Amino acid sequence: MAPVFPPWNQADWVPQDDSLRGGASSSQIVPNHEGATAIFMGKLDSKKLGGAGFASVMTTGVRKWDWTKYEGLKIRIQNADHKTYSIILKNDVPDDKTESKERSTISYEYHFSHHNKQPATVLARFEDFTPFYRGKLARDAPPLDLKNVKRLSIMCRSFFGRLEQEGEFRIEFKGFDTYRAKKGKGKDNAEGKGKEVLIDVDRKKVDPQVGEENKKDSEEDWEMVGSNDVANAKPEEADKNGWTCSVM
Repeated sequence: MAPVFPPWNQADWVPQDDSLRGGASSSQIVPNHEGATAIFMGKLDSKKLGGAGFASVMTTGVRKWDWTKYEGLKIRIQNADHKTYSIILKNDVPDDKTESKERSTISYEYHFSHHNKQPATVLARFEDFTPFYRGKLARDAPPLDLKNVKRLSIMCRSFFGRLEQEGEFRIEFKGFDTYRAKKGKGKDNAEGKGKEVLIDVDRKKVDPQVGEENKKDSEEDWEMVGSNDVANAKPEEADKNGWTCSVM
């Protein structure tokens, strides 16, 4: 296992919200416990943009992460509300020295939700990050290049008008670590220790429309297309369907 964060430093992150498109959402990341944890918090307002909205923070500059030796990203959660969050990775980002305006590039996205008050770990396998371009499924996109990860973002989005996503949000992270699967135990048994709730999201349950034809016609559509059962599930339904597993 190799740590990505902590340490958590506010200077490593910058907000990127729907105010870019005239929206009213806002977000920030606040280091806590002397940088041992970080709180991603803000307010999602989808009304101003007719049901669409997002609030996010992204790493500053251009990172040079090589994660080719790893199975996925271990997202360690201290506590959270019941909203659905997204982790976004990018291989292609503008060069701050030569490009004055942020341009659209392929985003590789993973969505998760935690329905339990105790600490939890989400196993986000790199093979489960789905490519999108300007919010639309990018069927012809190349796979995520793990040797060339340049940016990581954390996002809370409306999923086009889902009321449970609306309003204030808050999730506290203990850390992000790249991990290897244990040999001979299956790819879902990541290395690590500690009594935490393990969340290993079934992608077919989370994004049932991923891989199906995107029927949106407008090239200006930027909001995520596709339903998300985790976002709509009650805590007891999430446990029943295996989205929140027993304590390890």
